Amino acid sequence: MNKKEIINFLLIPILIVVTFEQYFCISNFGLSLTVQKGIAFVLSILLYYLFFFIFWGLTKKTNKSILAISIILFVFSVINSIKIAYTGEPITFSDILYLKNSDELIGIVGETLYQMISNYIYMVIIYLACLIVINLLAFKNSIEVHNTKIRLNLIIIPIIILVLFSLPLETTKKIMFKYVYNVEGRKDYEAKISNLGYYSDYGVVLGMYGQMLENRISKPESYNEEEIKKEINVKNEEAKEFGSPNIITILSESFWDISKINEVKFDKDITSNFNLLKDKGKCFEMVSPSYGGITANVEFEFLTGANLMYFNYGYVPTMQLYRNKTYYNRPSIISELKNNGYKTEIVTYTSNRLFSRGNFYKYLGVDTAEFITDVNENEIKGKYISDKSVIDRIIYKMNSKTDEEKLFYMAMTLESHMPYKKDKYDNYDIQITQSSLSEEMNGTIISYAQGVYDADQQLGRLYEYIQTIDEPTIIVFFGDHLPYLNTEDGQDILQKLQYFNTENELVNTYRKYSTEALILANFDIDKEKGYLGADLLGTYVLNKMDINISDYYKWLYTTKDEISGANWKITVDKQGEIYNTNLLEDKMKKAYELRRNIQYKYFIK
Repeated sequence: MNKKEIINFLLIPILIVVTFEQYFCISNFGLSLTVQKGIAFVLSILLYYLFFFIFWGLTKKTNKSILAISIILFVFSVINSIKIAYTGEPITFSDILYLKNSDELIGIVGETLYQMISNYIYMVIIYLACLIVINLLAFKNSIEVHNTKIRLNLIIIPIIILVLFSLPLETTKKIMFKYVYNVEGRKDYEAKISNLGYYSDYGVVLGMYGQMLENRISKPESYNEEEIKKEINVKNEEAKEFGSPNIITILSESFWDISKINEVKFDKDITSNFNLLKDKGKCFEMVSPSYGGITANVEFEFLTGANLMYFNYGYVPTMQLYRNKTYYNRPSIISELKNNGYKTEIVTYTSNRLFSRGNFYKYLGVDTAEFITDVNENEIKGKYISDKSVIDRIIYKMNSKTDEEKLFYMAMTLESHMPYKKDKYDNYDIQITQSSLSEEMNGTIISYAQGVYDADQQLGRLYEYIQTIDEPTIIVFFGDHLPYLNTEDGQDILQKLQYFNTENELVNTYRKYSTEALILANFDIDKEKGYLGADLLGTYVLNKMDINISDYYKWLYTTKDEISGANWKITVDKQGEIYNTNLLEDKMKKAYELRRNIQYKYFIK
């Protein structure tokens, strides 16, 4: 290759891609340069070549092709920065849907656009200067092609390749998921809570493409509309023992009975109230879709009855599924309760952008959604709002409502969220009396245990409170997932605990994805123990109530007899037998496939 060819075909592609991607990273994550995963960077350069060849064929000259690409990338980058500034999320392919509302959007952002751009101005100037330097280099070393046949090939072949990659081909999807996005290898705590983080790993172009692929959910091969209509028509013959009470739901961050481990002993029963109240209500071993993180997936299952095992692993439906107006009428316990005269309220102590919860609640039709990020200093314990303050707010809400108002109130706690470090709390109510673990591991364990202890104490307090009120009220309390317990130097404590390391790998996996759920009331209810998934917990409550519910939730309730709880790894039946989800047979396999089809109909189709 001569000098011009080296500059045009080797140097400039790398410079263009690096400049484009680093503008995105530095403008959003600061001055620490972010390096994409190797294969993503290579594919970004290859995509650049495809567009470079198309424009080269159209303009004849490499310098004009590079100029055209530079202009497109610059305009895209500025628009992307504007979107991130206003929404916290970068551009996705689905944003083309907003073009029809462009006038309205311009009006909304117009007044503050100048101020927003000024925040990026220095980065934009540097980015533009880099592109100018690259284009000066391109103009000094331009290559021109005159042959019409070659020009046509330069245009047509890249377009064919781009079209093939854009088509919904399962083969392409599987290859990309395996070798680029490593979908099967993801762990929950590695999943990205926003597209912004997703793009930081794979780059903007590959990030957009990956999100597009992950948003595509294929129609099941066995899908049959007539079969679904037949199966979904079932009667609800459950005893209506709950009546129509107020429903207080507590999604307790990382709540789990830590007394199950043998390596550490405490001076107090960490979950004394939970263990006592098990005999006063209904207690279920609960299969969670998550381990270590992504609370939004547990929340999604509880509120909709849908199961994450039918999505790609690493998929976050609140972000990737609920993106357009067709999701206003999808099934949820919110819509079921509202159809029966309930007021619905959800309170979370994060921003509405986290996991796109703001959009998710909007599509569900939640009457009141509060996102509380600014709490009083005296309400904080450790790093976040204390469980005591969360319960204070619930009690205040219940005391201020009218007697005629039926309320569904859901709160998500945060005190027991990671990080788990000994210095997380100023004071501890519990002490470790015996341990076979290292001092550093003990620090992590006691930090986690204090959060569980506080959650347990407040559960007891809330239960005592509802006994003092006349309105029928139930509490639905459950842990979202087990914690990811790592020491500061990266040691995974769960690998050291006998409870999670038996000779049975299936049991180990089940225990890693199993928390507990408790349903309590201020009136007599049958005592019960059993197994449920997070997806069937809300469904269970609806079917025990004396209200009108849809065929979907009546049918969904019947599935617990074959598959009581399941995620993409493990399945448990109503007797507590554990199975590998990928190896289900006979009736369980049939039930699994039928539910996949019905979920496709109600949530995807």
